[in-house]
Amino acid sequence: EYERFSKETGIDLINNPDSMQDPHVSLLIAAAYWYNSGLNDLADQDKIDDITKKLNGSHAGLADRKHWLSKIQSLLSEKMQ
Repeated sequence: EYERFSKETGIDLINNPDSMQDPHVSLLIAAAYWYNSGLNDLADQDKIDDITKKLNGSHAGLADRKHWLSKIQSLLSEKMQ
């Protein structure tokens, strides 16, 4: 995975694996994974079940993820009004 994320982020993770401890680098890796795994398209379609399956390999934690998604959506809709 180091090689994959080095290519996707432009950061040399192979020779500098400790750079992944930097929160900025970690966020870039997470964003690259999210985008390149097609999770953004699934999120746009509200397919949280499919996102959970892709992230976890199962539906483990789905109920908790749905709970927090509902809270966040509620907060965002309040801010948009």
